[in-house]
Amino acid sequence: MRTWYQDALIPKESLQIGTTYRGTGVPSSYGKWDGVYFEYPTRKYSGLYYEKMAYPTDNTIYPIFYPTEEM
Repeated sequence: MRTWYQDALIPKESLQIGTTYRGTGVPSSYGKWDGVYFEYPTRKYSGLYYEKMAYPTDNTIYPIFYPTEEM
């Protein structure tokens, strides 16, 4: 049985380093692929920081991001 995101999900092998992708994630709706994780900007303590989100098949402590299209 396929899940809702499997049809629209960009395969991990097709992701390009340095490219920003639009998709679905709890902390952000876009992320820049660094080859291992997606990074997204967030403001904390009056500064701008970059946090990480993981690809759905990765087993990690980071939030999951479902990339569906290249920006």
